[in-house]
Parts: sequence; structure tokens; C-alpha cells
Amino acid sequence: MNSIVKRICIHKEEQYVNIEIIRKNQEKITYQAKHVVCTLSIGCLKKTMHDIFVPPLPYAKQIYIEKLGFGTINKVCINYYFFFNNIINFVKHELKGMLKCIRVKN
Repeated sequence: MNSIVKRICIHKEEQYVNIEIIRKNQEKITYQAKHVVCTLSIGCLKKTMHDIFVPPLPYAKQIYIEKLGFGTINKVCINYYFFFNNIINFVKHELKGMLKCIRVKN
């Protein structure tokens, strides 16, 4: 996107998220979504977590992030009140269909 994510505002009651970004030309844009996947590096997450998330992340999650070390195997998954079982079932179904299509008959 060539943009800087300035803020991620979570609106639990209305069930949407605002993502505020700043483009290279300093133009501010706000996107609205139902879900967001945040893929910040650990260092960037540690540095910006207090400013980027509104409301702030729960204290326990902030402590876990601060305790994480740097390395190639560290991953953070922050779950909110969303249930992703339907997505998992959809992916499994699609993969099963793809495998049937590429199966080679002898």
C-alpha cells in the first residue's frame, strides 16, 4: 500500500474496525473493515502497540508482547471476539476440491 498505518480503532459494539493510514503524500485515509490481520514485526509491534491500537491492547497481551524476544520463529496471534471456524471449514473444503482437480490417474 506504500502507506503508514497510524491507528487501528476497534468498535466492538458496532462490530467493525477503522484503519487510519497516511500515504506518502501525507494524505490521511480511513478504511473500515469487519476484520484486520496485523502483520507487524515484533520490534515494530513493541514500539507502536501503545499508540496504534484504540482501545489499547489488554494489559496481559501487552506484557506478553514485551517479553517476546527477536528471532525468526516468534509469532503473535491476538484473538478478539471473532470465531473463525467457518473460515477454517471453507479453506479445508476448497483445498479438498483443489486436490481432487489435480489428482493424477494411473
